Amino acid sequence: VRRVRVGLVLSAMAGSRTIQITGGVFVSTTRMWLKKELERFGEVDVCHMGNRDRPEEEPPWVRFKQPRAAEDALAACERGEV
Repeated sequence: VRRVRVGLVLSAMAGSRTIQITGGVFVSTTRMWLKKELERFGEVDVCHMGNRDRPEEEPPWVRFKQPRAAEDALAACERGEV
């Protein structure tokens, strides 16, 4: 699992289509904004906002159609682009 500390904080297992957002999302962050922000890396299959009151228990996550899109999103976060 890679965790990134810039902007949105994402983590994922290698080869996974799903990324978990572990930071950088606020109560005011909408599902549509998050989906649009991450769609620049590839088509999003599902965007789930998790439990907004207790994100540590159920954090937001995004599943892409292709694993490469999740990898690209993680790499962009590491570079500070997201």
